Amino acid sequence: MRAGKSPKGRVTLHAFNEGNQLVVEVRDDGKGIDPKIIREKAVQKGVIRSAQGLSDQDAIMLIFHAGFSTKSETSEISGRGVGMDVVRTNIESIGGHVTVNSVVGVGSTFRIVIPLSLAVLDGLIVSANKEKFVVPLNQVQETLNLARVKVFQVEGVGECIELRGAVVPLYSLSDRLRRSGLSKGTSLLKDKVALLVHTKSCLVGIAVDDVMSTQQIVVKPLGEDIGMQKGWFGSCILGDGRPSLIVNMSELFESDVTLKNCKENLAA
Repeated sequence: MRAGKSPKGRVTLHAFNEGNQLVVEVRDDGKGIDPKIIREKAVQKGVIRSAQGLSDQDAIMLIFHAGFSTKSETSEISGRGVGMDVVRTNIESIGGHVTVNSVVGVGSTFRIVIPLSLAVLDGLIVSANKEKFVVPLNQVQETLNLARVKVFQVEGVGECIELRGAVVPLYSLSDRLRRSGLSKGTSLLKDKVALLVHTKSCLVGIAVDDVMSTQQIVVKPLGEDIGMQKGWFGSCILGDGRPSLIVNMSELFESDVTLKNCKENLAA
C-alpha cells in the first residue's frame, strides 16, 4: 500500500518459442529482489566471503545457491533455503538455463529457457481403458477405423487386419496395460481405432478406444520406479491440465514373443 500498489499481487505466465528454444517467463509486480539484502545475507551465512565487486545481477542469482534464504526465521513454506537450487539443477540437467531480472519496488521476472528439441514433441492423444495417453506422432504411420477394415484371427498370432493386401497383427493397448493378454474376440475391436506402428520386427496395429486430438507437449521425466519399465517415454500435462503418460508403442509391444515372430507366423 505504501508503494502505491494494489494489495493484490499479479503473477503473469508467458510461454513462447524463440528459435529452437522454449521460453517460459514468470513475472510478478511485487517488491522485487534487493541485491543489497542478498549481499548482506550471503556474507552472513557464509555463502560468499566478500560482496566486494559482486554486481547486482550476480547477487540476485545467489538465490539459487543451496541452503540460501533471506528469511530470519523458518516456516513450513519458506526460510529453509530449499527449492530454488533444485529448480535450476533440473533445468540445467536437460540443457536449459534460468535467469532472473528484478527491480526493487517494481517486480521480478524469472526466465526459463529449454532446448525445444529436448523438451517438446507432437503427440497423439488417445483413450484406452477410460484413461488418456499420449503417443509420439512420429511413431504412428496412420490411423484406421476398425469398423471399416476386415478383422480376423490367425493361428499363432491372434487378431489381424487386412491392409492393402497385407496381413498386419492387431494388438490392444487396453489389454496390454491391464496385462490381461490379447483381446478374446474380434467383435470387441469393431468400435475401436487402430494405430499403425512400426516396430523392429514389423508393422503392427494397436487398437485404442478413441483418438482424441493432437497436441504439442512438454516432456517431463519419469520417476525411477516407472522409468525403469519399458514402454514409457515420459509424462506430460495435457491441455485440460491433467497429467498423462507418453507411451513408446514400438518398445511396449516389441518385447512380446509373438510379436517378435510375427513375420514367420504370417509367412507360414
